Order: sequence, then C-alpha cells, then structure tokens
Amino acid sequence: SPGAVPPGTGAVGPVHRDRSRVRLPPRRDRSPPARGGDGRRPQRVTAPQWLRPRRVPGWARIYSSGYTDGMNVVARLRRSTGLTQAGLAELAGTSQPTIAAYESGTKRPSLRTLQRLASVAGLDVHVALVPHLTREDRRSLALHERIADRLRGAPAETLARAKANLLRMRALHPRASELLDEWERLLQGSPDALVDALVNPGLHCRELRHVTPFAGVLSASERAAVYREFRRDETQR
Repeated sequence: SPGAVPPGTGAVGPVHRDRSRVRLPPRRDRSPPARGGDGRRPQRVTAPQWLRPRRVPGWARIYSSGYTDGMNVVARLRRSTGLTQAGLAELAGTSQPTIAAYESGTKRPSLRTLQRLASVAGLDVHVALVPHLTREDRRSLALHERIADRLRGAPAETLARAKANLLRMRALHPRASELLDEWERLLQGSPDALVDALVNPGLHCRELRHVTPFAGVLSASERAAVYREFRRDETQR
C-alpha cells in the first residue's frame, strides 16, 4: 500500500542490525558469595593434626549424648579402689554381669551411670580434653595399672623396690631430677596419690611414667601377660 514501510527500513531510514551494539543483560554470577568483609573468598582452614577426629581409646571418647565408648574407665575406677566386680555392683545397686559387660565393652555406661559408679567408689568424674594417648602411652598405662594392683597387694615390698630404683636413677639421669623429685614426694606421700599417678591418663602423669621407678616390680612373665592382653585389646579398638 502507499503508506506501508518496506521491510528492513524504519520511518527515518534503514534499521542496522549490528549485534555488537546490542546491549545484553549482565551475566549472572554463579560463584558463591564471599563471606569476608573485604570481598575476598575465605581461605580453607585446616585443623592441626592432633585436633582432627580419629579413633581414640574407649575411655577417652565422650559423646554429646552422654555415652562413653570403651571398657577401661569402669575397670580403672574399680581397680583404683580394690573392689571386685561383685563388690562394685552391690554398692551401685546393679549386677555383677552388668559391671563385667561395661568392662568388656559389650555395654556402654552413660555418663550419669559412670558418675554413680564413681561416687559409690569414693571418686569423682571429671571430663577433660587432652591430646590422644599414643600406642606407647596406652601400653605404659596398661603396665602401670598392673603395678598399681601389685602396690595395693604388697605395698611395703613394692615401695622398697621403687625407692631403691629411684636412688639409682638419680645417678643415671641427672637431667630428669625434677620428675624424679616428684616421684620421691609421691613415694613418701599417701598411697591414693601414688596410685592416681600410676593410672592417670593426664598429660603430666604420662610424662612421669616415662621415668618410672617401678622397673622390676613385675616379673618378665607378668609383663609378657600384660603385653599380650594389651595387644588383644588393641585389635578390638
């Protein structure tokens, strides 16, 4: 028709379809938003090796639900007081098979149960966050738990051997005088404090056991039996 505009033209001339001039909407940024105030993405933070989760001894693993995983905590509190399984069960109002199950790991006591067992044995439960015990630490602890049993059964003989060893160790290890001084104070102090140093898994007691004066308290066959039991427990961890 006379008033029609030909295709490709406008009212004021040809329409140029140069796509380089076409304004496109900005591209959407799909990267996660930066969390830092300076606009930079946060760097990944790696925890130190000793803080990373890994398998730990049963007595040291505390769950938020109040359960502990392992057998040694009940056995240790029972041995520290010289009670039998039946004796501890009677004081706590439970059965001997239940105590045996706690010590073997087939049942897990709640934290409240542990507190009750410790209370009737004259002990308190304290939860501490410490670096994991190494295999050497666990083996030393198992050995000194047996030494603690010997100390309760034959205190005079065991203390005499430890004091004689301490005199020889002072001449052989003069740089360990600070730890040896502490052992001397423990040997002259209360039996309860000495037993606690032998079986306590804390950092300072681990260091003390590295220079133990109780060498020779257990016979070679007794030590071999402790190590066999330790290896068996390690395979079940």
